[in-house]
Amino acid sequence: MKTTEKIVNDQESELQTITVYTEKEVYEHIPVGHPYRPKKSAILFLKKGKIILKEQISVVEIHENSVVLIDMKSVYELLEISKDIEIRFIAYNR
Repeated sequence: MKTTEKIVNDQESELQTITVYTEKEVYEHIPVGHPYRPKKSAILFLKKGKIILKEQISVVEIHENSVVLIDMKSVYELLEISKDIEIRFIAYNR
């Protein structure tokens, strides 16, 4: 019975997970030029630099001091990332 309680607690904690990513993780884990669907929704804070991405079929240019909501139900493709970006992603489960 303790195992069942632990599994339920682990599932609950997974549902409540919030993760913060920086530009380092963006460069390492998000491919440029390839469509992807995020596993979690996120809030993107772009402090410095520029990102050009495709959301579904729309091309969006994001400039410094911008906030963007990333929906896990949409498909995205990073087209261009400036080398001097400062970015934070706050990923969360809906």
